[in-house]
Amino acid sequence: MRFKFTPVLMSTLLLAACSGDSAIDGVKEIPNRFGNVVNALDDFSSSSTGDSSNARGLKPNEVRVTMELPVNLAPNGEPTRRNLRIVVPDRVEVYKTDFTLRNDIGTVSYTSATDDDGNIILTFEDGVPVGPDVVVEAFYQGTALKALAADADRDIKVNPFSHYLVEQGLGGYDAIDFQTVMNCVDTSLCLNRYVWGTVADQVHDFEIDIPENASISSALARLETRADFKAYVQAMADYALLGQDTSGSIRASSADYNSVFLGLELGQTFRESSALGAGQWGVRTAEEEQLTDTGTAFLYPALTLTSFDVFNINVTSLATDIPYDRQTLIHGSDDIGSQFFFSRGTDLWARNSHSSAPGAATLTPAPSENQTRSGTSAGRQSPVPKRDRPRQQPNQRLDSQPLLPGLIHLCPCR
Repeated sequence: MRFKFTPVLMSTLLLAACSGDSAIDGVKEIPNRFGNVVNALDDFSSSSTGDSSNARGLKPNEVRVTMELPVNLAPNGEPTRRNLRIVVPDRVEVYKTDFTLRNDIGTVSYTSATDDDGNIILTFEDGVPVGPDVVVEAFYQGTALKALAADADRDIKVNPFSHYLVEQGLGGYDAIDFQTVMNCVDTSLCLNRYVWGTVADQVHDFEIDIPENASISSALARLETRADFKAYVQAMADYALLGQDTSGSIRASSADYNSVFLGLELGQTFRESSALGAGQWGVRTAEEEQLTDTGTAFLYPALTLTSFDVFNINVTSLATDIPYDRQTLIHGSDDIGSQFFFSRGTDLWARNSHSSAPGAATLTPAPSENQTRSGTSAGRQSPVPKRDRPRQQPNQRLDSQPLLPGLIHLCPCR
């Protein structure tokens, strides 16, 4: 077992050496660590999900390989999650394979190096593999375990969990299944090709303790008895078989509607010192907005209804952009009880816009006669408009602007 003392640890030993046995006792309690490598045990808690990523300092075409074994096979290894031990493999091989799991099908263009912490770094000349046809096999004192090279976080953990995925996930295919999977992997528009990077990473999210006295075969048998883990691997392997037809087609359609907007308000105003707290009525009506000085382009009140169909999931969204003007009537009184009215129009209130970002929409059936009489509509939409931007002085209090529900009636653009 090779490990590396950091400068801080060396200083501790030198300072404590004069105390004899106490220095030895302290060192005995420090577990084997491999430099600055992230141990998944360090930042794992009952509230965390996923295993730690150790991709720091890696280039996009590089992966880091970590081997984890049962206690029985590596008693001096560094303890980590699921009752496993981290070891530095004696050697690592990378090769192409298929559903037969043979290692003589083809070679992979890669280089292997060992970083300062003793970790093996693999550099793939053609980029990190995406499909299940490239396997990383690690060896330690006569024990061999496999993992898929397609790992989403590029921190490849070679352990019984990854080995189970290779044997039962990839090894569970026949020739037709494997070819179906590879057809998807070789097609850029087939999104299911990214299943393998996900499952290769997420098999390590299952907190299943491996017995200390387990061999590789008994560890795999232990995983086989876990219905949740077994079902997950099987489900992801089946999902990868869906092929391009289920993910390569994205359909979208949209329709534009002219909109009529009417907003009514009743509240108080605090903008003018001569009418603090006076009552205020207001109306807001949709208007066209000129976009160019020459009058050649206009923005009309409109609503866009868009429908997306992806992965057989239909999503409908609404987006609106409705310019409107605001006019108000102030009703106040002076100290002797005389009442007065002031009208405020576009000379005071800048044109605003009732706009909304695309969001989910639900279309209701056409309204009944009674609903129409009460002022509702199948195309009704009444989110609160954005705050008006009046021409005001700094630190001046705005009006309170409670609104009665506005109505937007939709009709297809012609």
